[in-house]
Amino acid sequence: TIDGLKQLNDALNLGISATEFTKALTNATDQVRIQYNQGIQNQIQAIEDPFAAAMTQLATDANMMRSEATSAGADMVAVEQLINDKRMALLQQQATTLQNWMTNQALGSTSSLSPSAKLSLAQSNFATALSAAQQSPDQTAVQNLTSAADALLQAGQAMYASSANYASLEQMTRTTLTQFAKGVGLPGFAAGGEFGGGVRIVGEHGPELEFTGPSRILSHEHSKALLAGGGGDHQTAAEVRALRQQVAQLQQALVAVTAQSGVAIRDAVMQGVQYQGDAARAAGRLAAAPGAAKVARR
Repeated sequence: TIDGLKQLNDALNLGISATEFTKALTNATDQVRIQYNQGIQNQIQAIEDPFAAAMTQLATDANMMRSEATSAGADMVAVEQLINDKRMALLQQQATTLQNWMTNQALGSTSSLSPSAKLSLAQSNFATALSAAQQSPDQTAVQNLTSAADALLQAGQAMYASSANYASLEQMTRTTLTQFAKGVGLPGFAAGGEFGGGVRIVGEHGPELEFTGPSRILSHEHSKALLAGGGGDHQTAAEVRALRQQVAQLQQALVAVTAQSGVAIRDAVMQGVQYQGDAARAAGRLAAAPGAAKVARR
């Protein structure tokens, strides 16, 4: 090509022979092909074996980090510590995945454990998750805690059904999570109050995390008083009563519109029936008129 000839001419001007130039170009082309093929293989590995791909990438990154650190005269001990920490993090992810499977299987429908043994295991897992979340209340730890709470309640329901024992277990679980939330600074809302936004624990049938914006939370007693039309906040109570009146007015208007529509539909139907009857009678008179048969034959 023209570019190739130009590069060859430049090489000759620099004193590089055509043979040396051709050899260098061939080597460069081979390296591009090798790198491209390796990139394809890495992508395949990332899909088929993500863990192996991550370890391969870590090894590549580690060699680069060592080379750069050596050139910069950096602390090689710290570099090796960082590489080892990254390796352990990858291994921990694998261990967590395996542990989660073991736990789910032991508490699931394929487990050979008795209901009481499942409940005992679920209680132990909940205690472990709670301790971990208290030490480091990050998003993963809190999600693990609520998952353990769900598993505990499911095991308790299988053991106790809807008896008082299950109710006690449910209350204990919810109380524990509420106390945990308060202990780490997540707002609980048993007494109402202002919420600045963020994460909170909710759920009528078990613990759930909710991410929300700023809001005002009214306590059960306050809400009940407002809905009854009385209690501390007279302005809000008046607004509730006004809304009730508006809803009643809208309902009355809807009933009136429905009734009017029914009358209109009935009148239209009756008019249609009358029109059909008039048309039929006119046709009968035409057929009976003298000479109708002759017109029909023509």
